[in-house]
Amino acid sequence: MGPSSLVAAVSGPHTALMAEIAVTLGAAGIFVAGLVAWYTLWHRRMATTFERVPVGTARSALVVRRGAELPGNTH
Repeated sequence: MGPSSLVAAVSGPHTALMAEIAVTLGAAGIFVAGLVAWYTLWHRRMATTFERVPVGTARSALVVRRGAELPGNTH
């Protein structure tokens, strides 16, 4: 059995379909990974924007830090 018979055995009509499925799943995986990375960065930025300020006994309020940029904040 030579190398050419091995290539002939592996190639066929199903090879193109499998390649198309792999490309589609790869693109979807990259999209989901990018979405997760974006959300993680956004969530961390939002979490560090606020700080706890004591306002009384055993209470605190969340306030926006000075100089923090929030989406939609035009001040």
